[in-house]
Amino acid sequence: MAISNMDVWKLALAKIGNTNFPIAETDQTTEAIVCSVEYPQIRDEAFIKVKPKFATKRYNAALKPATVTGWDYVYALPSDYLCPLGIADSMGRFIPLQLRELYDIETDGSASVLLTNISGAELIYVARIAEVQRWDPLFVNAVVYGLATALALSIKKDANLAMALSREYDKKLGEASGLAFISQNMGRPPESSIIRSRD
Repeated sequence: MAISNMDVWKLALAKIGNTNFPIAETDQTTEAIVCSVEYPQIRDEAFIKVKPKFATKRYNAALKPATVTGWDYVYALPSDYLCPLGIADSMGRFIPLQLRELYDIETDGSASVLLTNISGAELIYVARIAEVQRWDPLFVNAVVYGLATALALSIKKDANLAMALSREYDKKLGEASGLAFISQNMGRPPESSIIRSRD
Protein backbone atom coordinates (compact mmCIF):
# COMPACT_ATOMS: atom_id res chain seq x y z
CA MET A 1 0.00 0.00 0.00
CA ALA A 2 1.19 3.52 -0.78
CA ILE A 3 2.44 5.45 2.23
CA SER A 4 2.98 8.95 0.85
CA ASN A 5 1.86 11.39 -1.80
CA MET A 6 5.00 10.56 -3.75
CA ASP A 7 4.09 6.87 -3.79
CA VAL A 8 0.69 7.73 -5.27
CA TRP A 9 2.37 9.93 -7.89
CA LYS A 10 4.82 7.16 -8.83
CA LEU A 11 2.08 4.53 -9.10
CA ALA A 12 0.04 6.87 -11.34
CA LEU A 13 3.06 7.63 -13.53
CA ALA A 14 3.78 3.91 -13.83
CA LYS A 15 0.21 3.35 -15.07
CA ILE A 16 0.97 5.57 -18.08
CA GLY A 17 4.34 3.92 -18.70
CA ASN A 18 6.39 6.85 -17.40
CA THR A 19 9.28 5.93 -15.10
CA ASN A 20 10.77 9.40 -14.78
CA PHE A 21 9.75 9.49 -11.13
CA PRO A 22 10.24 12.72 -9.18
CA ILE A 23 12.43 12.45 -6.09
CA ALA A 24 10.59 15.18 -4.16
CA GLU A 25 7.26 16.98 -4.49
CA THR A 26 9.18 20.21 -5.13
CA ASP A 27 11.11 18.83 -8.12
CA GLN A 28 10.90 20.99 -11.22
CA THR A 29 10.44 18.08 -13.60
CA THR A 30 7.34 18.05 -15.81
CA GLU A 31 6.08 14.99 -13.94
CA ALA A 32 6.39 16.61 -10.50
CA ILE A 33 4.84 19.90 -11.62
CA VAL A 34 1.86 18.21 -13.29
CA CYS A 35 1.31 15.84 -10.36
CA SER A 36 1.44 18.70 -7.84
CA VAL A 37 -1.23 20.58 -9.83
CA GLU A 38 -3.55 17.64 -10.59
CA TYR A 39 -3.25 15.55 -7.42
CA PRO A 40 -5.02 17.74 -4.78
CA GLN A 41 -8.13 18.17 -6.94
CA ILE A 42 -8.33 14.48 -7.85
CA ARG A 43 -7.76 13.41 -4.22
CA ASP A 44 -10.50 15.70 -2.89
CA GLU A 45 -12.89 14.67 -5.67
CA ALA A 46 -12.34 11.01 -4.73
CA PHE A 47 -13.08 11.78 -1.07
CA ILE A 48 -16.36 13.43 -2.04
CA LYS A 49 -17.40 10.64 -4.44
CA VAL A 50 -16.42 7.70 -2.23
CA LYS A 51 -17.11 9.14 1.25
CA PRO A 52 -14.75 6.61 2.87
CA LYS A 53 -15.29 5.52 6.45
CA PHE A 54 -11.74 6.46 7.44
CA ALA A 55 -12.49 10.07 6.44
CA THR A 56 -15.77 10.34 8.38
CA LYS A 57 -15.57 12.81 11.23
CA ARG A 58 -17.92 14.45 13.70
CA TYR A 59 -17.66 18.09 14.67
CA ASN A 60 -19.58 20.04 17.26
CA ALA A 61 -18.88 23.39 15.75
CA ALA A 62 -18.41 26.66 17.52
CA LEU A 63 -21.46 28.87 17.23
CA LYS A 64 -21.27 32.01 15.15
CA PRO A 65 -23.75 34.88 15.50
CA ALA A 66 -27.04 33.98 13.76
CA THR A 67 -27.27 36.45 10.89
CA VAL A 68 -29.23 34.26 8.47
CA THR A 69 -33.00 34.64 8.37
CA GLY A 70 -34.97 31.48 9.05
CA TRP A 71 -32.32 29.63 11.04
CA ASP A 72 -31.76 29.64 14.81
CA TYR A 73 -28.15 28.44 14.82
CA VAL A 74 -25.12 29.10 12.63
CA TYR A 75 -22.12 26.82 13.13
CA ALA A 76 -18.61 27.27 11.77
CA LEU A 77 -17.27 24.38 9.69
CA PRO A 78 -13.90 22.67 10.34
CA SER A 79 -10.95 23.48 8.11
CA ASP A 80 -10.74 19.90 6.76
CA TYR A 81 -14.44 19.81 5.74
CA LEU A 82 -15.18 18.53 2.22
CA CYS A 83 -18.86 17.52 2.17
CA PRO A 84 -21.67 16.70 4.62
CA LEU A 85 -23.02 13.26 5.43
CA GLY A 86 -25.66 14.55 7.83
CA ILE A 87 -25.98 15.88 11.34
CA ALA A 88 -26.75 14.35 14.72
CA ASP A 89 -28.99 16.05 17.24
CA SER A 90 -28.18 16.37 20.94
CA MET A 91 -29.73 12.90 21.54
CA GLY A 92 -27.35 11.31 19.02
CA ARG A 93 -30.03 10.72 16.37
CA PHE A 94 -28.68 10.83 12.83
CA ILE A 95 -30.40 13.23 10.42
CA PRO A 96 -29.43 12.30 6.84
CA LEU A 97 -28.97 14.57 3.85
CA GLN A 98 -32.49 13.69 2.63
CA LEU A 99 -33.98 15.70 5.52
CA ARG A 100 -32.38 18.90 4.32
CA GLU A 101 -35.25 21.05 5.56
CA LEU A 102 -33.64 20.58 9.00
CA TYR A 103 -30.30 22.08 8.02
CA ASP A 104 -28.31 23.63 5.19
CA ILE A 105 -24.75 24.57 4.38
CA GLU A 106 -24.11 27.96 2.83
CA THR A 107 -21.42 30.58 2.57
CA ASP A 108 -21.53 33.29 5.20
CA GLY A 109 -19.15 35.96 3.96
CA SER A 110 -15.82 34.25 3.39
CA ALA A 111 -16.51 30.89 5.08
CA SER A 112 -18.99 28.04 4.75
CA VAL A 113 -21.34 27.51 7.69
CA LEU A 114 -23.89 24.97 8.91
CA LEU A 115 -27.37 26.44 9.36
CA THR A 116 -29.89 24.59 11.52
CA ASN A 117 -32.70 24.97 14.03
CA ILE A 118 -31.31 22.09 16.10
CA SER A 119 -29.50 23.08 19.27
CA GLY A 120 -26.20 21.30 19.90
CA ALA A 121 -26.05 19.86 16.39
CA GLU A 122 -23.06 17.70 15.55
CA LEU A 123 -21.94 17.75 11.92
CA ILE A 124 -21.01 14.37 10.40
CA TYR A 125 -18.83 15.01 7.37
CA VAL A 126 -16.17 13.80 4.98
CA ALA A 127 -12.80 15.24 5.93
CA ARG A 128 -9.72 15.76 3.81
CA ILE A 129 -7.22 13.20 5.14
CA ALA A 130 -3.87 14.23 3.67
CA GLU A 131 -1.86 11.40 5.25
CA VAL A 132 -1.92 8.62 2.63
CA GLN A 133 -0.90 5.99 5.21
CA ARG A 134 -4.38 6.42 6.76
CA TRP A 135 -6.19 5.54 3.51
CA ASP A 136 -7.52 2.08 2.81
CA PRO A 137 -6.03 0.22 -0.21
CA LEU A 138 -9.18 0.52 -2.35
CA PHE A 139 -9.18 4.29 -1.93
CA VAL A 140 -5.47 4.48 -2.78
CA ASN A 141 -6.18 2.58 -6.01
CA ALA A 142 -9.01 4.93 -6.92
CA VAL A 143 -6.83 8.02 -6.48
CA VAL A 144 -3.96 6.39 -8.41
CA TYR A 145 -6.22 5.71 -11.40
CA GLY A 146 -7.78 9.16 -11.20
CA LEU A 147 -4.36 10.78 -11.29
CA ALA A 148 -3.16 8.42 -14.04
CA THR A 149 -6.16 9.46 -16.17
CA ALA A 150 -5.15 13.11 -15.88
CA LEU A 151 -1.49 12.32 -16.55
CA ALA A 152 -2.35 10.32 -19.67
CA LEU A 153 -3.75 13.51 -21.16
CA SER A 154 -1.32 16.09 -19.78
CA ILE A 155 1.97 14.16 -20.04
CA LYS A 156 1.39 11.34 -22.55
CA LYS A 157 -1.14 13.28 -24.69
CA ASP A 158 -2.86 9.95 -25.28
CA ALA A 159 -6.67 10.24 -25.32
CA ASN A 160 -7.20 6.49 -25.82
CA LEU A 161 -5.06 5.65 -22.80
CA ALA A 162 -6.89 8.31 -20.79
CA MET A 163 -10.25 6.79 -21.72
CA ALA A 164 -9.12 3.30 -20.69
CA LEU A 165 -7.75 4.62 -17.40
CA SER A 166 -10.92 6.63 -16.81
CA ARG A 167 -13.02 3.47 -17.10
CA GLU A 168 -10.73 1.77 -14.60
CA TYR A 169 -10.96 4.85 -12.35
CA ASP A 170 -14.77 4.60 -12.32
CA LYS A 171 -14.47 0.92 -11.43
CA LYS A 172 -12.06 1.63 -8.59
CA LEU A 173 -14.31 4.41 -7.28
CA GLY A 174 -17.17 1.90 -7.26
CA GLU A 175 -15.14 -0.66 -5.31
CA ALA A 176 -14.04 1.94 -2.76
CA SER A 177 -17.61 3.28 -2.47
CA GLY A 178 -18.90 -0.25 -1.85
CA LEU A 179 -16.51 -0.68 1.07
CA ALA A 180 -17.48 2.75 2.41
CA PHE A 181 -21.18 1.91 2.21
CA ILE A 182 -20.96 -1.32 4.18
CA SER A 183 -18.68 0.34 6.76
CA GLN A 184 -20.85 3.36 7.58
CA ASN A 185 -22.85 3.53 10.81
CA MET A 186 -24.02 7.05 11.57
CA GLY A 187 -26.16 6.32 14.64
CA ARG A 188 -29.84 6.11 15.44
CA PRO A 189 -32.31 7.50 12.88
CA PRO A 190 -34.44 10.48 13.90
CA GLU A 191 -37.83 9.77 15.40
CA SER A 192 -40.96 10.81 13.54
CA SER A 193 -42.95 13.77 14.86
CA ILE A 194 -45.72 11.33 15.93
CA ILE A 195 -43.33 9.35 18.13
CA ARG A 196 -41.81 12.54 19.55
CA SER A 197 -45.29 13.83 20.49
CA ARG A 198 -45.84 10.74 22.69
CA ASP A 199 -42.86 11.59 24.93
